[in-house]
Amino acid sequence: MEYTFFVMNDTSKRKLVALLLEFLRLVLIGVTTGVVVGVYQLGLQGISKLSSFLYGSSSIWLVLSLICSVIALSLLNFFILKWCPSIDGSGIPVVEQAIRKEKKLTWKKDIPGMIANSFASTFVGFPLGSEGPSVVLGGKIGKAYSDLFKRGDDSEDIGIASGAGFGCAFLSPLAGLVYSFEESMHRVSWKLIIKGVIVSLSSFGVTFLINHHHLLEIETVVPTYGINNVAFIFVAVLSLVVGLCFKHFIVFLKDKFNQFDNIKVVKYRGYLLFALMFILNVFLYPYMGSGSNIISSLSEWTNIALVIGVLVFRFALTSLSGAGKVTGGLVVPIMCLGALVGRIAVLVCGSMFKFDMECSEFVMLFSMVTTFTVITKAPMTSIVLVLSALVYSSSSFDVFHTGTFIGIICIVVCHLFVQLFRQNDLYDEFIDVSKRNEERLKAADN
Repeated sequence: MEYTFFVMNDTSKRKLVALLLEFLRLVLIGVTTGVVVGVYQLGLQGISKLSSFLYGSSSIWLVLSLICSVIALSLLNFFILKWCPSIDGSGIPVVEQAIRKEKKLTWKKDIPGMIANSFASTFVGFPLGSEGPSVVLGGKIGKAYSDLFKRGDDSEDIGIASGAGFGCAFLSPLAGLVYSFEESMHRVSWKLIIKGVIVSLSSFGVTFLINHHHLLEIETVVPTYGINNVAFIFVAVLSLVVGLCFKHFIVFLKDKFNQFDNIKVVKYRGYLLFALMFILNVFLYPYMGSGSNIISSLSEWTNIALVIGVLVFRFALTSLSGAGKVTGGLVVPIMCLGALVGRIAVLVCGSMFKFDMECSEFVMLFSMVTTFTVITKAPMTSIVLVLSALVYSSSSFDVFHTGTFIGIICIVVCHLFVQLFRQNDLYDEFIDVSKRNEERLKAADN
């Protein structure tokens, strides 16, 4: 009997070694992203608890230490943004420009700068979140490994790693994978999918060992049924109105702030924002922060006037904070607006017919991601996010009910409406604002 053994030639060996090295490189990107984002998210939770303790303290010494901390952090914010201008706001537009090869992404000083400045804004109580910085941290880690391995084209590494950062923030590797294609790279191929899966899974496996806090954690979610599904009509209409108004208002503010940045009160508005946030947190702490505290307690709110008032308040404050001169994400704050929209829809339906209030969290959850879809034009990411939140809250994969499908239809219809009227997503609008500002500066120099 003759035995035939497979013998690889030198070319095959080189290809195999190259594949193994690439696999190792992708795992390293994922593991590093998971560690950094996991520790960052865990650190933010500690910062938030410390902030809550100090704002709720009646001790004069603790109050004085809080005031001194806010003053010191406002100075730190100014110098960090001067040192690392690309981390102003959430930083996502700069990452997307790097993926499009319109800008070079820096990382050596930006990674520690973004973490420190995000900690500062969280401590003071800005209505900003941690998911934007998580995306940017992932993208910059991807850029770091691209530089380390001397890769000419870094756009794939940045795009895939930024999606992994998003997935780590929401503890959903599939959401991160979808986000990397839908929002970051705007293109897909089998090669990119395989790379994305490796990075997303390796990052999630590590970050889950560090951080177990889901940003969309809702304890009890009862699916809608029958007449209760009428609430989604209100959700769709209100999400479109609030979402589009928010997007245009924050873009307007950012453009005007850039246009009049030579005026001192505009240029140094970061100090004013820190002072304003301190005062508002002293008197209105339950309505401040990223909005996750509002989302978790919203099912207990029964006064529609209060819900509308907080919606207007958060709308204005998030727009002002998100328009620059401070570091923080907009995804959870946007979802907080969506949750408030959902609560209004639930209360209106409750007054019109016998709406089952046990389904209110379900409606609010879909309202959150519908508003996110209207503003960012990322329906697939929204669908995956809401499904992962349902799985996480119920500890079961049995989440496909009639209400779930109607909620998904609501997301898709709102996205199609935005597409029909040719609306750009928020980050593309921010990029356009940045380009107009660069053109103004060039014209002024000439």
